[in-house]
Amino acid sequence: MKVLFFCFEFPPIIGGIAQFSYNISEWLSEMGINITVLTPHREKTRFKKGKMRNFPFPSNRFLRITFSVFSLFKQIIVSNYDLILLTDMRVLNIYSCFRFFLPKKYIPVFHGSEILEHLSQGLKRKIKKRYLSSLINNSLVTITVSKYVKKLIFENLCVNPEKLKVIHNGIDTDKFICSYPDFKEAIIEKYNLRGKKVILTIARLVKDKQHKLVIDVLGKYKDLLKNLVYIIVGAGPERGNLELLVKKYSLTKTVFFYGPIGIRDDRKPCFYQLSDIYVMPSITETFGISFLESGAMGVPSIGTNIGGIKEIIEDGKTGFLIKPNEEDMFEKLSLLVKNEKRIKEMRKQVKINIRKKFDKKTISEQWRDVFVKARNKIM
Repeated sequence: MKVLFFCFEFPPIIGGIAQFSYNISEWLSEMGINITVLTPHREKTRFKKGKMRNFPFPSNRFLRITFSVFSLFKQIIVSNYDLILLTDMRVLNIYSCFRFFLPKKYIPVFHGSEILEHLSQGLKRKIKKRYLSSLINNSLVTITVSKYVKKLIFENLCVNPEKLKVIHNGIDTDKFICSYPDFKEAIIEKYNLRGKKVILTIARLVKDKQHKLVIDVLGKYKDLLKNLVYIIVGAGPERGNLELLVKKYSLTKTVFFYGPIGIRDDRKPCFYQLSDIYVMPSITETFGISFLESGAMGVPSIGTNIGGIKEIIEDGKTGFLIKPNEEDMFEKLSLLVKNEKRIKEMRKQVKINIRKKFDKKTISEQWRDVFVKARNKIM
């Protein structure tokens, strides 16, 4: 089976969609599916298992679209693909605009941001809704990464529900391990973590991720949350504001900013391994891959009771689902920090849960089944 992955977001781009595109293309290639990734040319772009085709990515938007459309047509003409997978918003837009001139053997993927960010009010958005509805209704099948995203599509687009199928994001639990013990020890020494309880967030420093809520709780309840250290891994526009907040609460020896780390950086699992609790009280989260990563390392999580997070955390078993307020965050942090037995129980349960529901093998098989059924529709 020959499949073309058409995507704008692919490593070295940082983000959940880029990580999704890389993972699925690699995993399905390992299963014997002939994958070709068509993506913009960027330095250090690599694809180990399958083929890669790049097109120029100039700063001018019109030229970007022109090059991408030309490359897409060229690939389709040169190679007879069984299926075409569309994995991010920009390619969904391109394919929906040129759909009448392109093969109908396509499968769109919706991650949620397409709906939350791109389908607000206005004439332009109404046109885009019409295009996306048509794209879904004429697809072989449309994949959503969570039940929450599927619900968003129902609420915002006029689509045939039989076209939609949920396949969660996944993680290779066998390979997601800390292979750099020296790096882990260096972090422990750098932040003086010995004998401390460590909470961790790995996410972009933007308002929606709510790092501020965690810092506010640590500042206002620091006499009750002693011996606690908070490590923030990531970069973003909110870093300056968060650093000021840390100084305001005199938490410079409690809250540490490591900076960004690549989605495929092999050192990333080491941060999870040295942590006791993973926290991300995001107010908009269509899935949340970092909860899979923490779970794969046996780290219980505290996340908000919204969006796709509810499909990962089993409340009270693998972590806690909270309302995005200080009282709820403080209550659950206190419970875990002071109850070592509870943490150990959750560590065991969260590993079982991630391996059972979100492991690479499970997710890959679901994708392969979708490809086989989609191909059979057009044979």
